[in-house]
This record gives sequence, structure tokens and C-alpha cells, in this order.
Amino acid sequence: MKLTEVKNILGTNGRPTRLVCVFAAEKAPVLEFGNGFAACQHKRIDLKDHMEALKKLKDSQAFTLGREDYNDVDLGEIADISRLHCYIIREGEQFKLYDCSLFGTAVVLE
Repeated sequence: MKLTEVKNILGTNGRPTRLVCVFAAEKAPVLEFGNGFAACQHKRIDLKDHMEALKKLKDSQAFTLGREDYNDVDLGEIADISRLHCYIIREGEQFKLYDCSLFGTAVVLE
């Protein structure tokens, strides 16, 4: 998805975007979504499984994760997951993960 499209979607929900982490391809983290303290569902995504797609990102593109089908990774219908939950951009050899959800994105370094 183009980064401008991401910013247009985010502009409609009024939520702030927070830089969560910066990582390199060889240190791709695992992400956790959903409220782990509640008795609801949550989901884990290992970004190592998506590195080929992330390495193909251009400057004007974002890799998106959320519960809507327009995302690169559809996280399913879990109550605490936003339509556009977070996105990743590439800057040189580094990747930056931005959270734009109400409940946050947990980064697990394994």
C-alpha cells in the first residue's frame, strides 16, 4: 500500500501514530496483537515470515497489518485489533514499525 493511502486512512480516525521499534532484516521481531491481559483472543506474527515482502518495499510504500482485507497481513476479526493496526516502512537497511491502534502493538524479541 502506498504510504499516502496509509496516512489518508489514519487521518480519518484521528489516532496518533507511534514509532514502536526499528529493526534489521536479520533481527525481525515477533509482534503480538490484542489485549493479552483480557480473556479475549490475541495473535502473534513473526515478521521473519514476511521479510521477502518487506525487503521489496520502496520509499513511498508501507507494509500494513490489521483486521481489514486491504492490509498486507489480515489479522482477522479480533476485538482489540484495529482496521489498520500498524505499518512498517523501509529506510535503507532498516525497517520502522509504527503503531496506530488503540490497544498497541507488543514487540517480542526472541
